[in-house]
Amino acid sequence: MQTIVLSAARAAVNGALKIMSTPLPHTLHYWNNTNDTITWNCEIPQPGKYLIKLNYSLDKHLTGGIVQIAIGEQSITFETSTTDSWLHFREVDAGVISIEQTGRLSVELKGVKLPVANDSAFPDIHTVSLVLTDCVTE
Repeated sequence: MQTIVLSAARAAVNGALKIMSTPLPHTLHYWNNTNDTITWNCEIPQPGKYLIKLNYSLDKHLTGGIVQIAIGEQSITFETSTTDSWLHFREVDAGVISIEQTGRLSVELKGVKLPVANDSAFPDIHTVSLVLTDCVTE
């Protein structure tokens, strides 16, 4: 199975997001605004269905928001949940995106909605992985 791992270290950020080295090396912190975006450019080697995995943390005292992952023209939304603490990261399956083109594509992660409560936030992001699950045959 082919996997593309996009690390926070190689992300382009827009807004108040910061790439920090704790608790894990190269983690995106301070994501509290729907105007903030995280973008990677990556090479898609073959068309197919890709399972999107997020490695993130979100403190148990907060309520997570809804995020959108867009690759080229395709996108999915995913509701984040807590991971016990900001120090406890876990990898979760966000959904599957069908990518029909190969080559250099933009992968964008953005916040769609935060609950109205004051105790809400988007997660800290360590990596986003694209796992080829089913090849498109010509």
